[in-house]
Amino acid sequence: MKQLLLILVALVAFCASASAQLYVVNGEEYSAEQMRRIDPERVESTELVPVNDSIMALYGERAADGVIIVKLKHDAEPRFSVDSLSFREWVEREVEWGDDEPAARVAYRYVVGTDGRARLTELIESTDNRLRQRVVRAVKRAPLWTPAEREGQAVEVEQVLVIELPKGKRLRGKQFLIQL
Repeated sequence: MKQLLLILVALVAFCASASAQLYVVNGEEYSAEQMRRIDPERVESTELVPVNDSIMALYGERAADGVIIVKLKHDAEPRFSVDSLSFREWVEREVEWGDDEPAARVAYRYVVGTDGRARLTELIESTDNRLRQRVVRAVKRAPLWTPAEREGQAVEVEQVLVIELPKGKRLRGKQFLIQL
C-alpha cells in the first residue's frame, strides 16, 4: 500500500512538473496546478495515453504532448456539516473529557458509507481506553454525512480521525507514531 502511495505521489509530482501534457481527471480537463492539489489517496488509476489521430481529434492541439487520464475514487468528497464544525471538532465536543483528566489520544480509520453513516473500521492508536470508549460512543451518535459521489452515485470513503484531549495538554512519556 505504501509503495502504491509513493508511486502515485511521484506520478502526480511528475504530472504537475510536465505542464505541457493534458490532464483529464474523471472526464474533465485539469491544469498542472489543479493536479498538484489532488490528494494521491483519492487516485484510483492513471493512464498515459499516447498521442494518435483519435486523441488529437478529441482534444486538439492541447494533446500534442500527451494526455494523462486520471480516474479518482470519487468526484465529490463526503461532507459533514453540523454547526460549521468538522467531524473531528464535533466528536471532540461530544466527548466529555475534563481538563483535570490526563492527556490522551485516539486514532481510528473510519468509513463514510453510502448511507451517510460514519463507521469506525480500525483502531490505529489509543493511549487511554476511557477516551477510546467515549470516542466510539460519540461516533455512533454522529449525524449523517452527505456521502461522497462518483458519477452521481454515492460511494464509501475511508478517512482517519485523530482525537487528542484535553486541548492544549501534551501527552507524557512515550509519544506514539501514527502511520496513516
